[in-house]
Amino acid sequence: MGTDRPDDTTDPADTTRHHAGHVRRREGAVDEWEGLADERERLADEREAAADERESAADERERAADSRESAADERESVADTWEGKLAARESRADEKVRRLGEAPPTPRERSYEAIGRARGLLAASNARLDRSEAALRRADAHDEREQGTVEREAGRSRSSQVSQGRTPRDDLEKRVRRLEEQLVQAASALSTAQSALAEEYERLALEQPRQSAEHLRHAERARRAAAGPHLTESYGAEDEG
Repeated sequence: MGTDRPDDTTDPADTTRHHAGHVRRREGAVDEWEGLADERERLADEREAAADERESAADERERAADSRESAADERESVADTWEGKLAARESRADEKVRRLGEAPPTPRERSYEAIGRARGLLAASNARLDRSEAALRRADAHDEREQGTVEREAGRSRSSQVSQGRTPRDDLEKRVRRLEEQLVQAASALSTAQSALAEEYERLALEQPRQSAEHLRHAERARRAAAGPHLTESYGAEDEG
């Protein structure tokens, strides 16, 4: 008798079920991966939204500080105008007293008055310089936030940027424009401070005639620096030669 050959036929239904199970497992893995990717993207969006909110709050604080500085500068301008009018009135009063044959305030008395005014003006100038420095520091902080924004945007995929109609070049060009604006603002703040310093030296030249030549030299240096910040010089150093 011959031996029976083993039946190696496979049930088509079993094959179909096996294939279907493999497909389901693969689809389940894909769905899980997509779910994780969506979760990561959601968390990234939340972090970016939080960063944008912090930057918006910082910008609002900067605008409030700029508004306060503008108001302070306006008050100082009014005070400077009043100081100039006061000096003019004192001069006219002295002249009237002399015409009436009375003794005007002595030079020493006027010197004390001038010193008092000069100290007040110096304090105002220092306050103005402090505000200018604070503005520059805020600009530095703004630069750091801008850099953080650029890095976050660069971390996104190119396809995501393109889908939003934005490319890395667009982001960089935007940041360049912002930095250029900040540079102009910083240069303006420095020029304003130099102009204030020049005015202070010019006042001192009028009120302290014996040192007027030195004060006027410092005023001229400050004027040149205000016209071009790259010409900034030291004001306390003695002139050579």
